[in-house]
Amino acid sequence: MTFRGLIAITAGIITASATQAAEWSIEPSISLSSRYDDNIRLSSTNEIDATEIAMKPSSAFSWQTERSTITGIADFTIRRFSEDGLDTNDSSFKFNASHGLSEMTHAGISATWIKDTTLDSELDETGILFDRTERKSLTISPRLDHRVNEKWIARFSASASDVKYQNEVRSDYKTLSSNGTLEWEYTPKTAIFGQLSFTRQEYDNDSYKSDNRQLTLGTSHEFSERLTLDAYFGARRTETTTLAGSYVCPEGYSEAGPNDYATAYGFPCQGSGLFDWATQQLVTFDRTLDSSGSVFSTTLNYKLEKGSISSTISRDVSPTASYGLVVSERLRINFLHKFSETLSSKLNITYSQTDGSDQTLAVIDEKFTSISPSLIWLIDRDLSLSANYRYRKQEREGALDSATSNAVSFALNYSWPKVAVSR
Repeated sequence: MTFRGLIAITAGIITASATQAAEWSIEPSISLSSRYDDNIRLSSTNEIDATEIAMKPSSAFSWQTERSTITGIADFTIRRFSEDGLDTNDSSFKFNASHGLSEMTHAGISATWIKDTTLDSELDETGILFDRTERKSLTISPRLDHRVNEKWIARFSASASDVKYQNEVRSDYKTLSSNGTLEWEYTPKTAIFGQLSFTRQEYDNDSYKSDNRQLTLGTSHEFSERLTLDAYFGARRTETTTLAGSYVCPEGYSEAGPNDYATAYGFPCQGSGLFDWATQQLVTFDRTLDSSGSVFSTTLNYKLEKGSISSTISRDVSPTASYGLVVSERLRINFLHKFSETLSSKLNITYSQTDGSDQTLAVIDEKFTSISPSLIWLIDRDLSLSANYRYRKQEREGALDSATSNAVSFALNYSWPKVAVSR
């Protein structure tokens, strides 16, 4: 499925929604923040500390009818640093639309546009970083859900992503994926599902292509009103093709021996004549390797008296600009506690270990840790103040030392009252 096809589906869902009587709303906000980081590039060899001042206007919007819903948020961030060469203007746009084709069938589509640096969204997604450079990412994902009967639901989804970098050292790439899921509602509190998925990643310079196929079985279970479980386990098979090359002598020439005149004059190839010499030529060819392994994910969510806690442990395949498809094992813990109606705290912990999806093709062993506690004070209904500390550490096999950073930030957030209109 191409981007043009996905855009056509998006336009169709929006048009179907717009023809009905609807209620729409818009909720603008702005954030002013300051941050100090003692290693802004997360480098193990050239640590630079910097102070950042940022202004982030944003707006959430929604459009709702009896059969359709559209929601989204757009923001633009002006970031200025005390060190030269770090200033950026980031932006993002997230959009989600759903439309009821019938009582049993619903279609939807989501789109995400992100412009930031590799130290932001990409590092959170992959745990991999080589340098700080601008990154642009566009993802469009249509979906279709059909309830076969009271117990069975069939789900189909696809996704297309286009990722580009300002730094030419990194490889721009595209990712296409599709998923088919069959879900059985075993009880009102338990669902069991099977999913077949396919993912293809291709570098824009045609030097790399990887196809990943996987089959998973999973369940969702509600133990109580407070405790829920989502889990799956399965197997993958990854086929990777890279453009390789080697230098060989031209046709009619052979490698010069140690006593040939060609070798004496610095030429690696000797022809039929005494002074018939030549240089080697680069010949490219495709090299294909296969790998296989397991994938899994387990998420527990628990509602506390004054907050919540969730934890996820997973192993999955994800695309990168440096290594293609890689296997990442992650642990995520998110904790929220409300001290009062106006004061709350959050704690986010992430640990990931990344390996190549084919060990003989991509040599990679990286570990990434992020710990981020924060406090949020609701000054009044529309105004809040937050304070945050963030610790990050990256360890890479073969590196002389690990890279660590400590950052402290403060942000003042203001939200205007929501504007809602019905027609």
